[in-house]
Amino acid sequence: MTTVQYPQGADYQLAMQHADFALVDPVLKHGQIEMRPDRGTIPVVRSGGFVFTYHLHLTHGSDKALRCYNKAIPDLFARYEHIVPMTRRAADLFLPTDFQRVGILVNGQRYPLMVMEWVAGETLNNWIAHHLTSAAIGSLIPQFDQMLRQMAQLGIAHGDLQHGNILVDDQGHLRLIDYDSMYVPALAGLPPADAGQRNYQHPQRRGEFDARLDRFPGIVIGLALRALQADPTLWPEFGISGENMLFTREDFLAPTRSPLLARLRGVSA
Repeated sequence: MTTVQYPQGADYQLAMQHADFALVDPVLKHGQIEMRPDRGTIPVVRSGGFVFTYHLHLTHGSDKALRCYNKAIPDLFARYEHIVPMTRRAADLFLPTDFQRVGILVNGQRYPLMVMEWVAGETLNNWIAHHLTSAAIGSLIPQFDQMLRQMAQLGIAHGDLQHGNILVDDQGHLRLIDYDSMYVPALAGLPPADAGQRNYQHPQRRGEFDARLDRFPGIVIGLALRALQADPTLWPEFGISGENMLFTREDFLAPTRSPLLARLRGVSA
């Protein structure tokens, strides 16, 4: 089987400078890619995981996030055939999503494109940094707990639950983004697309791919939110790296030597 070689950052940057030609969807062709204010011909790109993400302004209709793949994901088409209907079924958790098997032309070749509604907001870690009060952080806890309960009831898992994949929108509501690693029942038997962010995964996780994937990261995030609600001063010491909220993999591997856990023993709920 031939492995598809996906474009890289420079390839997508060049293509998005001519998005009206590169994008296949006739509606998207009429949009405008967000450009850097200091260099008006250079697209603004956000990178992470398997994708480069661009913000497309549409004159008619809601703005879109265009997610362009930079590497192969096993069974990508089969996964999204089942993931997209689930995101529509649980629309309060996820963003409206359209997976286009042939969505963008780069270097003369066509590649898949994930099109999501663009929602103004901040990732969970950035939102916390800008709302570092007990009341603000406490407002997220019931929402997060309900999110976990709802996914468990549906028998699904996000698969890479971490601060960078949780968006707090302008109304203060939590929404999940980045669905490449999602588990839905129809995908049972497939391997995981990704191992997840190391600071949120159980150290003994290996190749599991089922509805239980979010249990450990859910505990990690839930505890971090409650700890920050009780003591927001934990954030500047343990949470500003951009790679975690409070806990790191090292805390799980050696809890007796963890400065964070030692500090938490003195925090009052």
